[in-house]
Amino acid sequence: MSDILLETLSDSADTRAGPFGISLVRLGTGSILLGSDKGALPYGSERPRHEVRLAERWIATEMLSRKIWALAVGEDEPTEPDSPVEGKSWEEIEDFLAEVSQAAAADAGNFQQGEWRLPSESEWMHAEVQLGISVPKAKEELLVDHPHANHRGAPTDGRPRMDTNPHSMMRLYRISRKAHPTKVDFSVKSQAPVKNGQDGMVFRLMFIPKEVSPTVVG
Repeated sequence: MSDILLETLSDSADTRAGPFGISLVRLGTGSILLGSDKGALPYGSERPRHEVRLAERWIATEMLSRKIWALAVGEDEPTEPDSPVEGKSWEEIEDFLAEVSQAAAADAGNFQQGEWRLPSESEWMHAEVQLGISVPKAKEELLVDHPHANHRGAPTDGRPRMDTNPHSMMRLYRISRKAHPTKVDFSVKSQAPVKNGQDGMVFRLMFIPKEVSPTVVG
């Protein structure tokens, strides 16, 4: 289950502004080991251990704020605007991402050509090692991948792994990182239902430039 940074090919810090006050940090190229080859039953869903190599992309180091959400979807300014937005369904998140993508494409600044989404599991783990990201205490951070029984057939370049079976119940869930209720900077892999929003469910943004925008792997 441990994820080890094998190499970091680029490490200079770089932060850029996107639409609605979104701030993203460059996540440099690198390589990690994802999963586990331990034989015990609890590790079955984490096998086989495999290397993932990631090209450069951009990630938010903080959870999406209520203020940015409100600006993007046209809501009134919220109370506690700097607090993370939470409790949104997957459909609401997709609508929000469409607004961000449209605003970025119309802007003459950064992030015009590419894909806006939530991080994949491998992107999140890479950012944890390279940038020190973490999940706020007692929160659960939503990722983009659907849960799978194991890592067989998983992409090795950071692409999100999706369940393409239209009848699969796993399409109603996404992988998540669940923080400890009291410990700081400690989270474990989990999964969460996304049809309806849940209290404590937060997320961050990811931008993948067009030249490395991946296709989905099932």
